Amino acid sequence: MPKKPTYEELKNRIQELENIENSLKRAGEDLLESEGRCRAVVEDMPELICSFLPGGEITFVNKGYCEYFGQTFEELVGTNFQSLIPESEKKFVMNNISELKVESPTQSHEHKVIAPNGNIRWQSWTNRALFDDQGNTVEYLSIGTDITERKKVEEELRKSEKRYRQLVEAMNEGVGVADQDYNFTYVNDKFCEMLGYSPDEIIDHPLIEFVHDDFKGLMKDQMAQRKKGEETRFELAWKTKDGDTVYTLASPKSLHDENGHFTGSMGVLTDITDRIKAEEALREKDTKLEQQAKNLIEVNTALKILLKQREKEKTKIKESLLADIKKLVYPYIEKLENIRLNQEAQTFVNIIKSNLDDLISPFATTLSSKYYSLTPSEIQIADLIKHGKTSKEIASILNVSSKAISFHRGNLRKKLGLLNKKINLRTYLQTFPH
Repeated sequence: MPKKPTYEELKNRIQELENIENSLKRAGEDLLESEGRCRAVVEDMPELICSFLPGGEITFVNKGYCEYFGQTFEELVGTNFQSLIPESEKKFVMNNISELKVESPTQSHEHKVIAPNGNIRWQSWTNRALFDDQGNTVEYLSIGTDITERKKVEEELRKSEKRYRQLVEAMNEGVGVADQDYNFTYVNDKFCEMLGYSPDEIIDHPLIEFVHDDFKGLMKDQMAQRKKGEETRFELAWKTKDGDTVYTLASPKSLHDENGHFTGSMGVLTDITDRIKAEEALREKDTKLEQQAKNLIEVNTALKILLKQREKEKTKIKESLLADIKKLVYPYIEKLENIRLNQEAQTFVNIIKSNLDDLISPFATTLSSKYYSLTPSEIQIADLIKHGKTSKEIASILNVSSKAISFHRGNLRKKLGLLNKKINLRTYLQTFPH
C-alpha cells in the first residue's frame, strides 16, 4: 500500500500546481489576444484550446483538445461543448460564460469534464468573449488545463485536515493557536469548555486577556521565548467566564513559515486544576498537622510537668505520712513496750507495731524521707526542736534528763549529716515535711 503524502507535501504540491496553472492562464490570455498571429503555435500547444458560439457550438479546437477528448477536429467542430460536461456542471459553466461583458471580457473557472473512457476529470478554463461593434457577444475563446491531479491532492489535503481537526476536537486537552501578535486564531471545543467561552468570544482576542492576573508576567516571558524558538512546558492559570480559575500544563510549539519567520504559536493545554487543588489541600492539611503536632508537643510537655509535679506531691504525701507515723505513733508504742503489760495487751501492741511496719514498708523502700533513718524517740525530739523547744523544755516534756536530750541531738546531727558543719539544727529540721 503506497505511503500517504504528509500534510506539508500535499500543501507544497498544491502550490506547485497552482503556480503552473497561473502560468498557463497568463499564457492562455496572451494567446487568445493574438490568435490570428499565433494560430500555428496554438495548434501544437498541449493545452486544450477551442472557440465556440454563444449557444455552445464549437467552431475551433486544437490538437490538444482533440487528443484529450479522443475525437478528430471534424468530429468536434459543429457539436456543442456542453456534451463534454456532466449534467450537474452545465448550469454553472453557462452562467460563468454569460457573465463576460465588454468591461470584463475574461474570466477563469474550474469545472468537471467527461473523459473518453467515461471518467470524470477536472479542467481549469480561461474564457474570453469577443464582441461586435454594438457590444454583442459573437464568439468565445477558451483555453483549458487538466487539474485533476491538483484536485486529488486538494481532496487528500481536505481529508487530512478533516482527520487532524477531528483528532484535535476529540482530544481531552485544550488546543489553541495564536498568530505572531498572540491573538487567538483557533481554539478547539475542549479549550472553550475549560474557559466557558464560545469560539467567537475567543477568536481574534489577545491570548493574554484570558490569562489569570497572577500569571500574566509568566505568560509574557513565555511569549518572548516562543518568538526566539524556545519551547518549554510550564504551568499556566486562566480566568474562566464565570470568574473561576483553571490551572493547565501548557505544552507550546512555535510556528514558522518556509523562510523561518515566526508566524505564531500553538499550545496543548492539559487541565491540572484537580491536581493543583489537591496539592493545596494537602499543603493545608500538612500545615494543620504540623500545628497539631506542635500543640501535642506543648500539651505533652505540660503533662510531663504536671505528672512530675504530681509525683513530687505523692512523694511528699508519703514522706509526710511516714514522718507523722514515726513521729506521732511510734514513740507511744515504744512507751507502751516499756510499760509492764499483761500478756494479752503486749500481744496487741506487737500486732499494732507489726501492722504499722507492713503499712509503711512500701513507702520506706521508695522514699528518701529524712525521717526514715531516725528512731521514734529521735523523731519526737526533732519535732520538738523544730518547734523551738530548748533541750531543758524537751527533757521536762519527755520526763528524761537533759543529758539524754543532748545525746539525741548529737545522734540527730550525725544521722542528718550535719557533723562538723555550721548549720543550725532547728533551721535544718524546719525543711522537713510537717
